[in-house]
Amino acid sequence: MVSAEPGISLSELFRHAAEGMSRHDIYALIASRELFVDLGTAPLAEPERVHVFANREAAVAYCHVAQTAEATTDNCRGFSVHAGRTIGWPDVDDRKPWREDNQPAGRG
Repeated sequence: MVSAEPGISLSELFRHAAEGMSRHDIYALIASRELFVDLGTAPLAEPERVHVFANREAAVAYCHVAQTAEATTDNCRGFSVHAGRTIGWPDVDDRKPWREDNQPAGRG
């Protein structure tokens, strides 16, 4: 499950663990380093804040992707959606404005 859902919270892992697998079994996998958690990020006493990974490399990759995703949306602004509203792409020369009904502006 951890490989399929990198970064799953420890609390989610407890809820969705295979039948017959106890919390003790999961903690044993963490202690034996068969599962990776960054104990500097959140204490095990707060399982909803602890993210679990198959290994350290998966955790580093996940954190890098998460930081990149946050950085790319920091300067985004929302807008209201209304039928017939024209949407443009600033600084993109090859695109024409589109209406929200997915038709080029000026048609239809």
